[in-house]
Amino acid sequence: MNRFVRRGLSGAVGMVIGILCSILVNSTLIEICINLVFTIYFGLIFAAIGCLVLWRAYSESKNTEPPIVRRPKDSIFAHPVMSYVFSGLMIFSGLLCFVLRKDWFVGIDYRVKIPFFAFLGVSLTFIVLFLFVDCINCCAGSCNTNSRAIIEDSKQTYLIAASAVLMGFLYGLIFGILDLEDVELYRLAVMAMKDESYCYPIGIVVGGVTGVLNEIMRENNGNLVARTGQYSEEI
Repeated sequence: MNRFVRRGLSGAVGMVIGILCSILVNSTLIEICINLVFTIYFGLIFAAIGCLVLWRAYSESKNTEPPIVRRPKDSIFAHPVMSYVFSGLMIFSGLLCFVLRKDWFVGIDYRVKIPFFAFLGVSLTFIVLFLFVDCINCCAGSCNTNSRAIIEDSKQTYLIAASAVLMGFLYGLIFGILDLEDVELYRLAVMAMKDESYCYPIGIVVGGVTGVLNEIMRENNGNLVARTGQYSEEI
């Protein structure tokens, strides 16, 4: 397949994923604010994930086994600092789920909650985006055992992580500015559509650019393998 066609397809897939992230993240933010079950569920899930990653990072820091059996370098958690940052992000997001509960903290001005929504949007987008990537890798591997992974090295991993942070921050920021949590139920659907009208273009642009850049990185990795006959230490 022509490389420009592959880049176009990757960009199109990235756009679709960006739109789906927008729908899922904004819907989840609304449910966290107005639905007690979702508040408790996501609060506990975020806290559990954060504690699990923190425990694993601490365990690996004490690991004396040879590096060859440790976590591969293409993982976003290969560096201990990334593991600690991600675990802190998840734990704090779990606390925010309860802080942003509409009926529990009625005295907090909506402008104070805007950065909290942005922070929570980053966490949600981070999880959703990497879930989509894992699903695509799984489907591609099931259809063709010789297919290459969507993410092959640390640079691609950091690219996906950066796009998740950017999209999530903007999604949460727009959600907080529009103050959707305080909108009356009869107006919620209209305001949610307004929110999505701002978020869809963000998902399309960021997702499309990320998809194209990721494919370019994959091509560079493939060219390196073709020249050297083996993957570099980073890959």
